Amino acid sequence: MTILQLLTLLVPELSETVAMLTLYGTVALALVQCFFGYRLQQLWFAVLVFGVSALLAYSVSIRLLPDRMWLCLLIALGCGLVISLFTHRLVQAAAFSAAFVSVFGAVGTVLGEVNPTVSFIAALILGLMAGVLAAKFRRTAVILITAAGSGWKAANLLRQCIPDMAATTTLILAAVLIFAGMIFQFSSTGKKRRS
Repeated sequence: MTILQLLTLLVPELSETVAMLTLYGTVALALVQCFFGYRLQQLWFAVLVFGVSALLAYSVSIRLLPDRMWLCLLIALGCGLVISLFTHRLVQAAAFSAAFVSVFGAVGTVLGEVNPTVSFIAALILGLMAGVLAAKFRRTAVILITAAGSGWKAANLLRQCIPDMAATTTLILAAVLIFAGMIFQFSSTGKKRRS
């Protein structure tokens, strides 16, 4: 199932233009992640921490103050900001998160049409393995995983944008994007020298 089909199922009145803009935005995000995945890992981790901590803060505050939704939303926003600011230095967790999301998404895309249950289990296991490797060999693993996962995803999304694109062309495009993303990330994020 394509992103466009999924959006149309979720929101039937969604216009074709908005759906296509969403698809193009997703392609752009995958390309950015393919070429700048290592540099963006802390941003994605901050977004993840913000979302989880804000959701937890909202869940607790809405139980304590059930008739003050706006106050609960402010509490959630404040907690999300404060916690994400304090945890932005947790680079190992950021590496794990970025690698997990990239591999989980790529494997889910590849195996999604075969069997949803098998696809989910395989994506989860491979995502966890990639996350552990990324935490241990952070720079190399994050570059390889984000370039491979996002390059593959971008090629498949571009195939949705161009209906006449052959499967062979998609594979070639994916290989080119993955290789270019890896080369670009390795050359633009040289190892930090210890003083």
